[in-house]
Amino acid sequence: MEPFIVVALFIFGGLFTYTVCERRHQRRWVRIERREIESHEGPFRQAAGTVPTRDVMVQQRAPKLIRRTALWSIYMGQMAVPGGLLGLFGLLAAGIGLVSIPGMFLAVGIWRIGYALLRRDPTAETKARELYKFAVGLNIIGVAVALFLVLVFGAELLPVAIVLVVYGAISFAHAAALNRCANLLAEDRRLRALHDQGAYTPRAQDFQAAA
Repeated sequence: MEPFIVVALFIFGGLFTYTVCERRHQRRWVRIERREIESHEGPFRQAAGTVPTRDVMVQQRAPKLIRRTALWSIYMGQMAVPGGLLGLFGLLAAGIGLVSIPGMFLAVGIWRIGYALLRRDPTAETKARELYKFAVGLNIIGVAVALFLVLVFGAELLPVAIVLVVYGAISFAHAAALNRCANLLAEDRRLRALHDQGAYTPRAQDFQAAA
């Protein structure tokens, strides 16, 4: 019964906090674009005067990529506790699980960036790129440690090596998603700046579909 409660808290706890944060900060993602109004006038008459424009709401909430990566980050971040326990076990077991200690710090950072993405924090883009680099470097080390364990200890530590490789693959995929989120945040910032400067777009600049 107790394991079931732990699993339920893990699943529904993360989903609940994600939902609350996403809805609370949904307005921060609202984006307006200044669009050119279609005119029936000829091209020469249009060229002689200013182009008529109007403001259009093109985004009402965080793009799908942001929402998916944020939820993924929250769940992965919740692994900080078991990761820390594994690191302590590694200290007692001749340092085998030491790689999980920096992984614990990474998990905490990932958990925090999940909520930062939903809030569209000003520092979210920079932090996402930093975590991307940290995760890639750490998981390269993790895969190298897994290979070392198999070569030195053979089948005895094969399960540990498999865990490191599988987690590394998942973490690599998540890091790539974080990098895409950083690029999306940069594009979002650019489009908002265009609107603030009074620039207009002849067609939709909606990047949610690409996300």
